[in-house]
Amino acid sequence: MVAWEPGYLKVINYRRRVFAHSTDPSKGLRIAPLPARTIPSGRVHESLLAHLVTSKVEDGLPLHRLAKIIERGSG
Repeated sequence: MVAWEPGYLKVINYRRRVFAHSTDPSKGLRIAPLPARTIPSGRVHESLLAHLVTSKVEDGLPLHRLAKIIERGSG
């Protein structure tokens, strides 16, 4: 998942724990669920979405300028 910290982007990796049933191995493995996402199939964190919407709507920046700002690494 890609998140926005002022001035740079960061990647968030979630580690999900895997659990085995201790007394009955036929029940298989259980994996912890992922945290809820704003966009179900998206890989974008809420912080990046908030930054993009604020920059686009409130500041009136075109998307190509936002892309250049993010590429440049400054916000």
